[in-house]
Amino acid sequence: MFCGRRFALIYLLLAASLAGAGVLGWSSATSATACNGPTGSEDPLYTAVVFIRSAVERDHVTLGYRLVTDSGRQGVSCRSWAAGKIPFAAYRHVDWGRSGYKVVAGGTGQIVMRVTLRSKVERPAQEAFLLELRQTGALWQVGSWLPVK
Repeated sequence: MFCGRRFALIYLLLAASLAGAGVLGWSSATSATACNGPTGSEDPLYTAVVFIRSAVERDHVTLGYRLVTDSGRQGVSCRSWAAGKIPFAAYRHVDWGRSGYKVVAGGTGQIVMRVTLRSKVERPAQEAFLLELRQTGALWQVGSWLPVK
């Protein structure tokens, strides 16, 4: 099942929360060395969207740092992450209304999704990835993000 509408809805909620953070004085300059983003979410899809928006699309990159498990960060420090040394390929200008996901595997504390991102401007205009989410306590974090060849 291709769930583009829910993906787009969660993205809109994320965009609104980022706008609210700006109104409250939380800027990317302040968080650039702090990596004060969330450590996960009780909603795995919300975790996925925030991760894609921050770490993959490279918007407010420090929000994605703590969403990723220690092993998923592959030894990259907060400072390096904030400087753009993120261990995942960038995919910018995501068209959230046409992108979607499908859960392809799962078990206790683990979900694997096939995420299809569509870009407004990048080439290739569509690319698929496998996103592994792991549950730690009540929170979901990103374990891995791999392109599908």
